[in-house]
Amino acid sequence: MFDLNGMLLLQQRSDQKDLYAGLWTDSVGEHLKPRESHRQGAYRGLYEELKVSEICLYEFGDSFASDIAYRDFIDREFKQAYFGLIVDKDEIDPDPKEVKSICWVGKEKLSSLVTSFDSIFCPPFLLDLQRLDLINKWDGIVDGLFEKH
Repeated sequence: MFDLNGMLLLQQRSDQKDLYAGLWTDSVGEHLKPRESHRQGAYRGLYEELKVSEICLYEFGDSFASDIAYRDFIDREFKQAYFGLIVDKDEIDPDPKEVKSICWVGKEKLSSLVTSFDSIFCPPFLLDLQRLDLINKWDGIVDGLFEKH
């Protein structure tokens, strides 16, 4: 999710999470329920993790699968990226069981953090940054969200 200043919302996963506890990641990530579409899962995740319900999501890139080895676990994910524009930041109310904290970052700040401190981020998020070429496509994504809003 981006805000009206073109900043991206990141969340720090709760320390209670089994996987990637305390690490920073994208705005929302969700495991799909049976027969649930990626879009339905994204909207459900936004509400469950951040209590956000009034937002339009736009599909970005192709869906893909990944296997990431993390400690003694293989994290198999089937993903689809979406972007949305959050107008009212006061609407965000993170669930402490899911989210330890949130922050808003600009393109340069995220690029710097990933380059200097990649160990603070979830491996799937780092993979998504590369796969989606997010840093290089950032301005176009934000411009597109503003046009659609």
